[in-house]
Amino acid sequence: MTLRNRILVSILAGVLGSIFLLGAILMVRVHKNFERYLMLEQQLQMANLVEEIQTVYLNNAPSSRELERLAEAEHIYLRLYDTDGNLLQSYDGIPSESTMHGHYVENTVPVLNTYRQQIGTMEIGYWDHSLLSQTAANFTRSLTVSTLLAMLAAFVMAFFSSFYISRRITRPVEEIMAQTEKIRQGDFSLRPAPQGFAVEFDQLTDNINTLSDTLKTQESSRKKYAQDIAHELKTPVTALNLHVSAMLDGILPANEENLRAIRYEITRLNRMTEMLKSTFDAQESTDRIHIESVDCTALLNELADSLRPMLNKDRVQITLSVPAELVTETDKEKLRQILYNLLSNAKKAVDQGGRIRIEGHKTKKDIVLTVADDGIGIRSVDLPHIFDRFYRADTARNTKKGGTGLGLAIVKSHIQSLHGTIRVESTPGEGSRFTITLPLYWPGQEKNPASS
Repeated sequence: MTLRNRILVSILAGVLGSIFLLGAILMVRVHKNFERYLMLEQQLQMANLVEEIQTVYLNNAPSSRELERLAEAEHIYLRLYDTDGNLLQSYDGIPSESTMHGHYVENTVPVLNTYRQQIGTMEIGYWDHSLLSQTAANFTRSLTVSTLLAMLAAFVMAFFSSFYISRRITRPVEEIMAQTEKIRQGDFSLRPAPQGFAVEFDQLTDNINTLSDTLKTQESSRKKYAQDIAHELKTPVTALNLHVSAMLDGILPANEENLRAIRYEITRLNRMTEMLKSTFDAQESTDRIHIESVDCTALLNELADSLRPMLNKDRVQITLSVPAELVTETDKEKLRQILYNLLSNAKKAVDQGGRIRIEGHKTKKDIVLTVADDGIGIRSVDLPHIFDRFYRADTARNTKKGGTGLGLAIVKSHIQSLHGTIRVESTPGEGSRFTITLPLYWPGQEKNPASS
């Protein structure tokens, strides 16, 4: 059963049960009250009749014809007794056919004189037809029909209301289902707008749209990366093929220079595949993290010294501004790769004669490390995507300088695994500044900073 039908049936079942329950209670209560009204009306008529009989009895002899005519007119059985219980007179005014319907009622009431003294008693018997009268029957029938019509009208209104409500509730769900099906098929063009029916549905719609945008961006990045990596792989493979073919054909000699060229292309291929593998490894769980006390000052000096010969070739100056000792609790190898990738990224960004600056300081709870350069900078349109696994801000420059678009993705993954953050500030033509923040102590070890 679909969600719409389930909601419709549930609402109708509840409404229909309520209608029948209320209708039954209404009919029972109205019928009982109507019967009570008829009985009270009958009692009032009987009280008036008793008063009239007493008046006739006091004004006339017990054998008066007035009492006989009164008994016949009111269809009653009347007996008169004296104070000693002796029967004085009996009048039977009940038609024979009246005994077949209703129920027989007999009342005994005292006969009082004008001084309110009892001078006898009277027995009045009659067949009560109040509930069987045509007027009562018509009223009861009309009430029943009206109640049933009201219940039917309420049910019809409830049906259309339930249909409308179920449709309003399920329409956003159906649109989201259609969108997710399109997303599953790789189509991100469908974007349902919030209906305003419920905050939860609007929020769900916004979340699905955001997810669709994210997947679309990732899909675009993957396609772009696939094209880039195919081009990257094609270049060394083509070079290898040309060198080997030329050697086989005797065009090129298998000397040291040509063999070194082949080895260079093989090394380049190997580096690209290793970098690609590293980006996926960086997404794995933090179970393999090894926490130890790390002196960031010593680590930064070590990295700067290892890169300085390469930088000196391009007359790139690297400077450090860090305290004599800057210790934190973290994974040393992951931090090493983070800093190496940032420095390598800065080296590719600067031209000959450029500058790279490394800064570091400690706050109450964190250490802050900064790698800045005065290179080409990053466009504002590229800043939100530079940490994406498959994104390269300057394809031509990165290709020329050996970039694969993977280094910063590894940086972000490692920093997240170390419970840190990274932010970037950049101005095209002026340079970039990457700032990473790491906890001074590994979470859960604040009371024992020296633990590992």
